[in-house]
Parts: sequence; C-alpha cells; structure tokens
Amino acid sequence: MAGSSKSDHVREVFSVISDKYDLLDSIISFGMDQKWRKALVEEIPADAALVVDCGAGTGKLTSLILRRTASRVNAIDLTERMRRNPDPGRVNYQIGSAESLPYPDSSADCVVSAFLTRNLDSVRKYAGEAHRVLKIGGKFLNLDIFNPTGWFGPLFALYFFRMVPFFGDLATGSKSYSYLAESVKNFVSPEGFSQILADAGFHSIKSRSFALGSVILHEGFK
Repeated sequence: MAGSSKSDHVREVFSVISDKYDLLDSIISFGMDQKWRKALVEEIPADAALVVDCGAGTGKLTSLILRRTASRVNAIDLTERMRRNPDPGRVNYQIGSAESLPYPDSSADCVVSAFLTRNLDSVRKYAGEAHRVLKIGGKFLNLDIFNPTGWFGPLFALYFFRMVPFFGDLATGSKSYSYLAESVKNFVSPEGFSQILADAGFHSIKSRSFALGSVILHEGFK
C-alpha cells in the first residue's frame, strides 16, 4: 500500500476530514457507529493480552478496547492527523499500513479493524498480514460497510451513494465523502470477504449483520 496512488489518496482524504470525521461518522450512521464498534469489542477474547487495531483513525475503537478489556493495543494508521492517543500507557501508536504490519510473526492475540478494509489497495494482503501476526488460535475481527442486496439495496443506494456524498462534501468542503461512497459501491460482497479470509488461512469464519445487512462484522481464527 505504501507509495501507491490509492494509499496516497486515502491519506489525503482522511487528512482533509480529520477534524470533522467523528461527528460526521455519527451523523451518517444515525449514532449507531459506536454500537457496532461495541459489538466488535465484545467479541475480543477476555484473555487477549495484545490487540492490534488496524486503521485506528481517531481512536474510537481503541478507546472502547481500553475501556472494556485489559488488553494492550498496538494502534496503526496511515494518517498522522487522524491520531488521538487515548492512553499512552497501554497504547503503542504507529504510522503505517495494515497491508505491511510492523509487528513480528505470531505476536498478537487479536487483530481488529473498523471501517478500514474498503480503503485498502488489497484486502488479501491485509488478511495475510493479520494471519501472520496472530498467534495460533488468535482471532481476527473486521467491521465494515457493504452494499446490501434485497429490498433495502435501493434505499441504501439513495442514501449512501447520493445524500451522504452531497452533504458530506458540503460539510467538509471537499470530495472526501464522494470517495467514501464509491469505496462501498466498489467493495467486495460479504461472502467474498469471507472467502478472502478463508484463502488467507483463517477458519471458523462467521459474519453478523447490522443495519439491514449494510454493516457486517466478520470473524475468523488462525
């Protein structure tokens, strides 16, 4: 990812909206984004000593992990301006890519990410890196937005592909939310994501849906 045009664009997008990202994130999700993150954190094993939070952003997920578990956290993100370090004593914050994690093999008990994978050059590289750094029996958890099918699909498309970019771009004075909408439109299906995890070597893969299938929590074990 480092040095690629997409990673450079993603870094620019989130640098532009960093000051407004948390507020707009909550508005767009009708305040449900933290509930979804809490659902992810509840799936972190109680004995997980070290959790890697990939695409940590402003630290929303990291903060929940610190409040609800006794784990230490390695938090990594591409963008320095998104950084909000909530607890220097338990968090090691690094600037870097989820597709090239700067951590040793078999060093983490759990790897997590929320609303990251749509922004990656290669989800397969990330899945491979997550598998590499996990200990045997370690758990991978990923939360992201997917393009839903069925009756909700057209309503989601009207809201997320038309209304969100219009108002988000207006609020930030940029085209950042147009990019974010496109990242969902062009993303892999939930079933395709599960297959990517299987191809990377994960087993016992499960998924749980929220918001009528537009938000999916995937999990798998090494």
